[in-house]
Amino acid sequence: ALHDVELDGTGESRLTPHGIDASRILRRRQFQWAPWAAGVVVLAALVLAGWTYFLKSHGAGVVDSDSILLDAGENGEGNSANQDPGTTNSEEALGSNGLSADGTAPGSESTGGPGVPVGPEGGDVAVLDGSGNDATSGAEGAGAEGEETDPPAAILPAHLHIPAAWSPSMSVAIGNKTYTLDGARDLELSPGTYTLNYRLQLEGYSDSARQTVNLASEEKVTVRVPIQRPGLIDVQPRLSSPQKGYVYLGRELLGPSPVRGRQIKPGTYTLRVVPDLGDDQVSIETPVTLTAGGKLIVTFDLGSGDMILRDASD
Repeated sequence: ALHDVELDGTGESRLTPHGIDASRILRRRQFQWAPWAAGVVVLAALVLAGWTYFLKSHGAGVVDSDSILLDAGENGEGNSANQDPGTTNSEEALGSNGLSADGTAPGSESTGGPGVPVGPEGGDVAVLDGSGNDATSGAEGAGAEGEETDPPAAILPAHLHIPAAWSPSMSVAIGNKTYTLDGARDLELSPGTYTLNYRLQLEGYSDSARQTVNLASEEKVTVRVPIQRPGLIDVQPRLSSPQKGYVYLGRELLGPSPVRGRQIKPGTYTLRVVPDLGDDQVSIETPVTLTAGGKLIVTFDLGSGDMILRDASD
């Protein structure tokens, strides 16, 4: 029993008449209260944390003073130290950052929503998040991203007109498609740059040409077929001169004379007549010009070296 415990002059316990150490009994009683004290402390910490979370989550207009940027020069420093003793209850409701509970400065009109602080001149005060970034700009950006944008305008095709060629044997290739030009062609193509490859194939004559055209949306373009009609040439000896020779037009051998109705691409060439081997005559030559759809008749005499040109175009 505790009433039997006695302490000596040194402060140490001594045995009671029942033989029980009193100090051990006291320590045992103290140990029994320790878990209860620890539980009370933990419970108080949980209640405080829950109350703080509730204020931050549901307390509209509650602004953390550390998350508001204020200019110390504009709002003054040491307001709490210089506060008038006659401060009213409404003034005491101001936070340490000089803002009221709804996040506005005294005497200013709030223009933002709940929890959005407003500066002294009516402008919003930047609210920073935990990383130092502007939290209000994120909300504005989210609204901008949610705005609907107009769909892109449809790209309309371009129109290409190719007139009929002078020969039904002519064709044009555009990409992987080939069109005969025995009649006019009206094509709808996507805007862009195209290469037109023309081809003409006749008996004893062929020609080709290439053309580049740029087409814009809804543009109407008419091209001209670049392949011209060939010119015709006759090369013959004079009737009084029985000598014959080989006829060259530029570097191309047209054959032995006479040459009749040969189709030649329009242009200027050098016409040369070379006598047969063993003849003592020298070759003769002259420049000639062939026009599209025209005809040229050339009469030569190897003995005299004369060459007579006559235009026989209709």
